[in-house]
Amino acid sequence: MLGITMDFASPGGTIEISRALYSQHWHDDQVNRVWVRTRVGTERAAVRAAIVHDLGHKYTLHIFSSGDMVDYWVAQIRRGFAGVDVLRAVVFLVMLLGVADTLASGVVQRTRELGVARAVGVRRWQLKRMVLVEALVMGTLGLVLGSAVGIALGALWVLWTFPYLLGYVLDFHVPYAELGIVALMTAMVCAIAAVLPARGVARLEPAAALRYE
Repeated sequence: MLGITMDFASPGGTIEISRALYSQHWHDDQVNRVWVRTRVGTERAAVRAAIVHDLGHKYTLHIFSSGDMVDYWVAQIRRGFAGVDVLRAVVFLVMLLGVADTLASGVVQRTRELGVARAVGVRRWQLKRMVLVEALVMGTLGLVLGSAVGIALGALWVLWTFPYLLGYVLDFHVPYAELGIVALMTAMVCAIAAVLPARGVARLEPAAALRYE
């Protein structure tokens, strides 16, 4: 036995052993996988063509490079998570409607208070800014809580669930760039959701608002 190495071909590592020693102890002379190492500068296409020419007529061969195998599994994983983009769009839509509804309800419930604020000299743009700040605060709280829960669930999946189901051990990386994009999109959605409630606040007339019950 030469040793055990970790590679993508096996989740538990690969035991490297001489062919003669393996046949001697396990009485198995069949081969179902062959790794071919090429010299630096060798064309993969030429090696593939030579193997097919020499052995293709005798055996049913599937020839992949290590990069091809990695790309295949990456594609399968991405295919499995393809629906996440749709769910992401649905989440942003629900957030847009939820924030807009919450802000609009808050404006209606505080009509008298807002009328008093207008009566004592608070300007329309200041009320608009107040509604916008409320929307951004709501979005920030949701983003912080959602990110914390998402990172925790991601760590649970990558570090424990995925190795348990498939055996492969993966490194866990926090997608900081994606988090930045999500934060920007959250701010945009909250700002859009605040447009109509802010306009409603700006149109309040102090006298009418004070008579509101």
